[in-house]
Amino acid sequence: MRLIDADAIDYDEYWNRNGEGFTIDVCQKAQRIIDEQPTIPSAEAVQGWIPFTRRPMTEEEQKYYPNCTFMFDCVLPDDGDEILVSNGRFVWMDTFCKDIDGCYLDGGDDIDDGMAWMPLPKPYEPKTERRG
Repeated sequence: MRLIDADAIDYDEYWNRNGEGFTIDVCQKAQRIIDEQPTIPSAEAVQGWIPFTRRPMTEEEQKYYPNCTFMFDCVLPDDGDEILVSNGRFVWMDTFCKDIDGCYLDGGDDIDDGMAWMPLPKPYEPKTERRG
């Protein structure tokens, strides 16, 4: 996944003054700006366990989430995703939930320090034999 600063692209500068639209060189310049932007790993791109890491909330975040005391500072699953979870001793399958009160596991476990998660592997697909 790519995080793009849209303000870095000045469309007025790129628009062809003749009213013909964007030119090839302008599109190439915009593509270079996009390519220079940082990438953020998606959960599917990350291999292995992803630790649940936290950070203190900013004052601004506290206004929007008054019932929370921290924010997760890691790649998180999407709401409703079934995931593998580990506390360093056991591994289990659970459903990740996210709502106005924060993030939690549907199985009833709190997400504590030292826990990690990973996406479920894709199901096995048996090879089909071609019979001729």
